[in-house]
Amino acid sequence: MISEANTYQCNNVIELVCAHFEINISDLKSIKRNAPLPDLRCIILHIIEEMLGDELDKSTLHELAHFVGKNDHSNILASRKKFNELYEFNYSFRCKYDVAKELIDNSDLTMDSKYIMELANMPQL
Repeated sequence: MISEANTYQCNNVIELVCAHFEINISDLKSIKRNAPLPDLRCIILHIIEEMLGDELDKSTLHELAHFVGKNDHSNILASRKKFNELYEFNYSFRCKYDVAKELIDNSDLTMDSKYIMELANMPQL
């Protein structure tokens, strides 16, 4: 089980990344596959997996899949493979990941979601 605190942080990661890339959370969690949704799902899942670390097992992978509107842990396993391939060979994907990761690293994920949305929409200096 993903702890309540980590569930809150996972939701904040999703809100922050979606707000920054101007994607509706409902679209992210849908079955839509138009760009940039698949890449952002993959990026968000990777960031959350890094954040959860040792807390991950088969049951938490199942929960994690539901954060982005997928059915089960097999979607997470496929996402891991896709992430590794795209990060290594696709410069555009790597840039999106680096931006999202920096955004998360520079954010306090325990903040209220309204503040997170404001932070994500601030212009970059």
